[in-house]
Amino acid sequence: MAQPRVLFLHGLEGTVYGAKVTWLRAAGFDVVAPVLETGTVKQSVEARTGPLVEAAFAEALEAATQAIRESTPDLVVGSSFGGGLTVELMHRGLLAGPVVLLAPAA
Repeated sequence: MAQPRVLFLHGLEGTVYGAKVTWLRAAGFDVVAPVLETGTVKQSVEARTGPLVEAAFAEALEAATQAIRESTPDLVVGSSFGGGLTVELMHRGLLAGPVVLLAPAA
């Protein structure tokens, strides 16, 4: 039996090598975790520059969309910023579920 494939979308402070990804793999899941370039978002939020936040969000959304198309996950887990991306993917009809949202940013 194949392991369930989980697409993990990390938060602003997270990485593809973080504790949540490590835990999911240790629990037996086949984890796909795309690199989301969140540095620009973090800097933009701190500087309160809205257009940069929107551009960085769009870039991360494209990376998440590509990961969905390439990996066909059984489950998507979005943490913080990744949770916000997950909600937007569902809103756009690119993801129907199932999903788990961990402290989703909105």
